[in-house]
Amino acid sequence: DHAPCDFSRTHIYPDDRTARGILAGLRAGSFWSDHGRILDDLLFTLSAPGLPLPVTPGEVVALRAGQPLMFTVMLQRGNGAIDSTLIVELIGNSRSGKPELLHSKQLLADENRLDWTLDNTVAGADGRSIYLRLRVRKPVADGPDLMAYSNAIRVVTH
Repeated sequence: DHAPCDFSRTHIYPDDRTARGILAGLRAGSFWSDHGRILDDLLFTLSAPGLPLPVTPGEVVALRAGQPLMFTVMLQRGNGAIDSTLIVELIGNSRSGKPELLHSKQLLADENRLDWTLDNTVAGADGRSIYLRLRVRKPVADGPDLMAYSNAIRVVTH
């Protein structure tokens, strides 16, 4: 990589811009990271019937097992992906109980939003929780893909 923080970045959503606020944001899991400056902003949320507000990465929510989960992804492209097709992928353990790719969709250069619903989810190996995280990839023909990752959203089932 280039000089410190020139190519790989961690984006934190702190309550305030102090060292204490930044550390609290990291501990809460309220962050995402990118490699290659492909994104300047990333919003990944989970909604479900009965939830008063959407859930964001780093949060844990209790929901009924098998309940449909609705996801929204909104992104702002960075200089590394202004005119590029991006691949948005949902990774989690809600289908087989093991980590796997659950959903993949290409976003053309003029698209910045994606919505989808997962039905018939199952708990992971612990038998009572699900985790879901987002990966955004910019394919690179002559090298490794550039990527952005969200932290996970955790669903405890009952």
